Amino acid sequence: MEDAVDDIAVIGIGCNFPGGEGLDNFWSILLEGKNCVVDIPAERFDTTFWYDADDSKPGKTQTTKAALIEGFNEFDHRFFGISEAEADFMDPQQKLLLQCTYRALEDAGITMESISGSRTGVYIGLMNRDYEMLQRDCEMALCGGVSCIIEPKVFVALSKAKMISPEGFSKPFSSRADGYGRGEGCGVVLLKPLKEAIKDCNKVWGIINKTAVNQDGHSVTPITKPSMTQQEELLRRVYSESDLTNVQYIEAHGTGTPIGDPTEAGSISNIIAKPDLLVQRHCGLAL
Repeated sequence: MEDAVDDIAVIGIGCNFPGGEGLDNFWSILLEGKNCVVDIPAERFDTTFWYDADDSKPGKTQTTKAALIEGFNEFDHRFFGISEAEADFMDPQQKLLLQCTYRALEDAGITMESISGSRTGVYIGLMNRDYEMLQRDCEMALCGGVSCIIEPKVFVALSKAKMISPEGFSKPFSSRADGYGRGEGCGVVLLKPLKEAIKDCNKVWGIINKTAVNQDGHSVTPITKPSMTQQEELLRRVYSESDLTNVQYIEAHGTGTPIGDPTEAGSISNIIAKPDLLVQRHCGLAL
């Protein structure tokens, strides 16, 4: 896949995740393997009212913990030219997106003045929309996702579906797995065709060679149950033109559920981490 004409470069990163704001803090958390799960504070919602260990109780959640951002609603409205009155009614997620987008541009050495009026696409909470850059409909793309934990009703729904861990954190690929732990954060990346990034002497954090997507359709029931067959088909398609011995790192979904984890582990093992391939190199697995 060398010299692919449609390779995409990551030239800027902005993020705010539990444990610290910014890319350096996030990287330190990953290296340390730090658990950032905390007790949900009263300013989010009253856990004494919403919590009950008995999952049969209606309207109750089984957990009082989550991975949270400190000062998640803090916002310099003047910096972004927004009135205080308007800022008071803004969704905290919008504030985080604005802040992380600015940091991603700053990381790429791009000023607000220079990007104003440019052909830059913005894709928030979406995936696999790089076609516009290949067609030159936009020269760069800001892609990001954001999630904030503000009220308890989602906890209640996840508890009833037995999808959330009572302990508040995930234990993927473990016999102790009992669901996933909720967390909040925001991440934004600035993307640009690799050839253009090289020509413009941009810093390149990483290169996106290939993406693919599929879905289970009617192959499994219920709809939330994953299909190993479909996961394996997707991995085969992604790596069909690649040397699997070059794969050094896999970021897994890791739902921490009795069905999801074995399915994902099996598909990765069958396609990427075959014993004969692992003899030739080390491959790390992260979540």
